[in-house]
Amino acid sequence: MLNRSFSARLVRYLRRKVLPKSGWYRVESQGVHWNLRLERYIDRQIAAYGTFEEVTTDIFIHLVKPGMRVVDVGANIGYYTVLAARAVGDEGRVIAFEPTPRYWGQLDWHVQKNGVSDRVTIEHCGLSDRAGEGLMYSSNTSSSMHFPGLEAATDKPSTI
Repeated sequence: MLNRSFSARLVRYLRRKVLPKSGWYRVESQGVHWNLRLERYIDRQIAAYGTFEEVTTDIFIHLVKPGMRVVDVGANIGYYTVLAARAVGDEGRVIAFEPTPRYWGQLDWHVQKNGVSDRVTIEHCGLSDRAGEGLMYSSNTSSSMHFPGLEAATDKPSTI
């Protein structure tokens, strides 16, 4: 009989090798439904490994308790938003802030599909230490408040 840890690593390796390079991909991992865009780094990591930032995720899940209030600043596709919403339970709340329009649909889909919309509030804005506007550079693969180079030149920066 194969060692469970080895089996899990083998499945993740094989999944990573057979994933298409781009397009939409749906997967269930850790009891969570994901609708992923494979060109994006975070999405591809979840599709290939079933998790993103494995150690950080483990620590996060360990720290978030039922009834807590959690703020997810830069929620992106809602990875930590959904994990937090599941962990805080019916008595807890999660507020997810995401300023980038290209992620809003995925963020909302993940919250709805995973049945946690009753405890999640999504705010379509960024947070800062002062009032004002900023530029968000965005491409098919990432978004940043810092100019990420030529890769982002495919989209005009959006004002947030």
